Amino acid sequence: MNMHTGNPTSFSQMSDEERLKHLGAFQAETRQFKEAKQALQRLYRGWQTTNDAHLLLISGDSAVGKTTVVDDIIYEQEQEWMGIVTDGKSEIHEPQGPLPPTVGITKEGPNGFIRPISKVFVEPKARARGLLRDTLHALGVRTNVHETFGELMDRLQRHVVAQKVRLLILDEVHHVVEGHGSSTAYEAVEVIKMLLLQARVQIACVGLPVTETILDRNPELPRHCRGRIKMVPFERELSPRSDYIRFLKALSRELPFDKPPNLTESDLALRMHLATGGFIGHIINLVHAAAEISIERGLEALPQTLLAEAYKNISGAPAADNPFSPEIMDDATVTRLAKRGDQRRDEGKAADREGKRPRNPKNKPDFTKR
Repeated sequence: MNMHTGNPTSFSQMSDEERLKHLGAFQAETRQFKEAKQALQRLYRGWQTTNDAHLLLISGDSAVGKTTVVDDIIYEQEQEWMGIVTDGKSEIHEPQGPLPPTVGITKEGPNGFIRPISKVFVEPKARARGLLRDTLHALGVRTNVHETFGELMDRLQRHVVAQKVRLLILDEVHHVVEGHGSSTAYEAVEVIKMLLLQARVQIACVGLPVTETILDRNPELPRHCRGRIKMVPFERELSPRSDYIRFLKALSRELPFDKPPNLTESDLALRMHLATGGFIGHIINLVHAAAEISIERGLEALPQTLLAEAYKNISGAPAADNPFSPEIMDDATVTRLAKRGDQRRDEGKAADREGKRPRNPKNKPDFTKR
């Protein structure tokens, strides 16, 4: 499991802010992370190596690390191109913290700007014209509200070709198939098909599990599909060689304490999974919140009581439903807490589908990203 950070000599000699930044820089390249990243790299490198452009689907529930993988590719190619990162308004984004929802690499070429990679945030209930306008804006092109679908499509194809866009990443692309009738969804998916066929740009569609249904919306798309990557939370597997325990071991090493806790200890690892469902984003957020409390109070450790406090602050769960409470983890308790956690996550997914809470707020900190 590769890391992007290295432990300093002594955390006690660092400021509180430096210690938190160290944890915020943590990124573990899990097996799923590597699989998705390699698929994106193949898609990027395959630009115009064949007569056809190709499509990649990366799907999974929120907090499994989809956007983290996408942003890592953008950071990597930014360094290779020695370009700048701009958002949807073509404003320069400083290479610190999480990337904006819509972002791309921009480099000035001999005949104008080149944008080898562009990530477009697909707005909720996106329609075809809205998707076209958002993608044009990501390429620095202003649009007119009176432009027709055909006019917008023609302009987008020309700019994708002129700006040498190799990889177009559509993030939260499930928005084109959720909450729409079949005809509206078909029109939005038609944009993807035409970009593949006419502009020959490689496209990665990223979103919730329903994202895969876009292949059912247009019979032309399946033959362009180069892969379906399904990212899932860690299984509750406590053996030393499991992906979950290896991840916790890497995270333990990166905690900003001179004597970090061993998160892989069986009882604590079990409680962590019951609290987070094995979702990598939830694990990182919980541990960061507990570490923040510990550092704020001048402690040099991360006891289970602070994990209990952080979990209560985040979830609002009563003491009886707190996996980090001091009670013994017998089989009955594990079963009860697992069911309660599943119920809470199902409620969250329902709220996402109904649009009752923002899935990717623009200012949400991403502690999995450097």
